[in-house]
Amino acid sequence: MTIGEALQIALEHHNAGRLREAEQLYRGILGQLPDHASALYLLGRLAAQTGRLDESIRCLSRSIELEPTHPEAQAAIGEVYERLNRPDDAIRSYRHATSRAPDATESRLRLGQLLLNTGMLDEAIACYEHVLSRRPDYELMMRANLAEAWRRKGDLQTAERYARQAIALDPNFAGGHCNLGLILHAAGRYDEAIVEHELTLKLDDKIAQAWNNLGLSLSALKRFDESIGVYERALAVCGKEASSVLWTNMGTILAAAGRLDEAIAAHRNALQINPASAEASGNLGGTLREQGLLSEAIDCFRRSVALAPWSAPSHSNLLFALNADPSLTPRQILAAHLQWASQHADPMLRTVQPHLNIPDPTRRIRVGYVSSDFRDHPVGRFILPLLENIDRNGFTTICYNAANEHDEFTGRFRAAADRWHDVAAWTDEQLAQKVREDEVDVLVDLGLHAAGTRLMTFAQKPAPVQITFLSYAGTSGMQAMDYRITDPYLDPPGGDADEPGAIYSERSLWLPQTYWCYQAHPAAPPGVAAPPVQTAGFVTFGSFNYFGKCSEPALNAWARILLAVPRSRLLVHCLAGQHRERIVQRFVDAGVEAQRVEFFGKLPISNYFAHYGRVDVALDPFPYAGGTTSCDALWMGVPVITLRGKSAVGRAGVSILSNVGLPELIAEDVDRYVDLAANIAGDMSRLTALRASMRERMRDSKLMDTATYARGVESTFRTAWRGWCERPRLT
Repeated sequence: MTIGEALQIALEHHNAGRLREAEQLYRGILGQLPDHASALYLLGRLAAQTGRLDESIRCLSRSIELEPTHPEAQAAIGEVYERLNRPDDAIRSYRHATSRAPDATESRLRLGQLLLNTGMLDEAIACYEHVLSRRPDYELMMRANLAEAWRRKGDLQTAERYARQAIALDPNFAGGHCNLGLILHAAGRYDEAIVEHELTLKLDDKIAQAWNNLGLSLSALKRFDESIGVYERALAVCGKEASSVLWTNMGTILAAAGRLDEAIAAHRNALQINPASAEASGNLGGTLREQGLLSEAIDCFRRSVALAPWSAPSHSNLLFALNADPSLTPRQILAAHLQWASQHADPMLRTVQPHLNIPDPTRRIRVGYVSSDFRDHPVGRFILPLLENIDRNGFTTICYNAANEHDEFTGRFRAAADRWHDVAAWTDEQLAQKVREDEVDVLVDLGLHAAGTRLMTFAQKPAPVQITFLSYAGTSGMQAMDYRITDPYLDPPGGDADEPGAIYSERSLWLPQTYWCYQAHPAAPPGVAAPPVQTAGFVTFGSFNYFGKCSEPALNAWARILLAVPRSRLLVHCLAGQHRERIVQRFVDAGVEAQRVEFFGKLPISNYFAHYGRVDVALDPFPYAGGTTSCDALWMGVPVITLRGKSAVGRAGVSILSNVGLPELIAEDVDRYVDLAANIAGDMSRLTALRASMRERMRDSKLMDTATYARGVESTFRTAWRGWCERPRLT
């Protein structure tokens, strides 16, 4: 029997599923001719079929060495690389296969999917368009794939067109409706998205992604109970493989609805099913932090980073939480930020192209603002007075809105901007490209490492000058961020902020007096109530801050204050859950009666302001101080006691109180913090006088002087821009 005949018989066995007989013949051939390319190729395929992937790689690699133009071997080894989770090697192999066999549809489809999954969207689109042009029988699949690729690319209009074309080819194509729903959700068209999600499930109720998408769209409309019900039904219908994602997303919705205990249970269910879920670990951390369990939350964030070391947003969650850790020094916090930057952001500087902006320090400056908070949000409330009072002759305002959430404040932002871009669906790369196209001179980050961060856009250095401002006066850690804005109270000149790399990675730019510019919220009542102690007969202290800021040292200090002021009460903003019992027990253990501690959860904004009428003295948490809540408290006539922190994150109250002329309410240590709170609580005339005069005091302060504030910010922008313009350049 000749080698050719043996190979033919082996192939017949192989195709018939008689793998042992086929393998014996292949090995017999290779025993006589070790470099027989076809036998190596076929044995490599058989080894892959029987799960011997390393052996398959060896056989197929040798076959390719012998016949480099063999497209089938390249395709076969690509499939093995996929199974070994080696996408780069698989992509390289499929590229070779399709270059030598342009009509190899299966290889091109596999290549397109890998390119899609690894973010090489333009090449993925080219793959799908190639198949679409040559294989009419694949039109439905290709139009659906193109819709997904364009969605990921951020071009929702093109994505929607392809999705609707796919549905037109087959109106009962459940995957097409699922795709369209996802696209509409990304565009913020949640009601339309819900229609498509429901239609998908009517056609096929086993599509877990459609259940998930439906829950997310309902949640985006704040229809939390309906959203939770969707996830409960999905868990009953879908298999275990999908349940981890469903559980953790339901946990996120439960947390948004204020049902923290149930949220934690849901995240733990997700992790029990899939312990390697970085998303579930991170989401659990976020919920634990809302319950004030900071150390446990940080542990979860660290696990999330370990499970997904490539995820910059997961790592940012950890950094944001570290700012509230009382055990860390500013230098330790900076070190963690520098580690994030070296891992995610700084390597991108190697590919930054020169900026072609005209280096004229006197011309009109194009300033871009990137934020997820151009709405009724603490950051939005502070940036709006600036944008509405900026000198439009000297500055062009370009807003990059990174969220789909819009409200009446968003309309004011649009009116204040010279140009407006909705970029929530854009990748960081697309946003960076748009910033370059807009020829932005100064790009301002308004998020740092908080939720919705777009720091990876800044990592690509799309603008010659980049500044972080207003989120929480911290640091980015990254080399591409040139400056951070501060004020003399947050960072006294001559201190650590003067030295880049001491506790902040950026150079600091000082506003003359205040980091914040406050405007009263439209929902705030027109007048201020009398101190509630006058009618209640006891003093009420209050903390309306995000409870994740309320550290154990702060709670201990508050217990000491209640002990120092007989019959006094504490009113705390804290969502419902078992953690309330834990907090009360902490006070009881310190000697405070349980009934003296009261909580309230989420409230409509008007009720939130009305609750200040129940408070005599506000207590600023530490080490992460309040900003918006301190201003709101003062506007409602409530004095705020604050503790000077170790860095700007802990000195918000210092800046605010200094600017309204109340430095005597700033404590230098915890003992003094307790004494200040107890002393002012015992001074009825002082409380009454402050209550009556606080709004006038605020109106007369730089905290509400919008014109002066805007000129100060403009000056910092101009200083930073001049510095870039005056740098030496190669000619």
